[in-house]
Amino acid sequence: MNDARPADPIDIIEFHDATIERVERRSATEVAIVFDHLYVCIRSKSDHAGWSYRAELVLSGVSRFEQLGDVPDPSKRSETEMHYVPDGEVRDANGEEIDPIVLLDGAPAATFAMSYCTSELVELSADVTYARLTLRAAIERIEDCYVARG
Repeated sequence: MNDARPADPIDIIEFHDATIERVERRSATEVAIVFDHLYVCIRSKSDHAGWSYRAELVLSGVSRFEQLGDVPDPSKRSETEMHYVPDGEVRDANGEEIDPIVLLDGAPAATFAMSYCTSELVELSADVTYARLTLRAAIERIEDCYVARG
């Protein structure tokens, strides 16, 4: 899949409220978190809109990866079940959180942690050396954005 990064500036990318389609262990040192919804706020000349994107976070140089619980198969999810990320972050070697927008160009990283709520809580964590976020496809415009970066 190709990168579907918009031409207009991105003001916000939030792991919060994202939904995970699957977690893929691609090799001994690479893990991908595939999102079927990731919130992206885009500012154009005429609009400032929140969009739902399909996306992929690839963690490289993985020396430790832990997954407590299973991400349910999206085809078997109940319409009434809630599935969302209440918290997720990638941190650098100094312990500072890396803005997901920075991850669009890839960045050296040290740790990754994400919680995912389904009928059970799924916890993901890893020690890594690099992280890259790729926007795969815009799904739909979901709201107006009212918060912009200074």
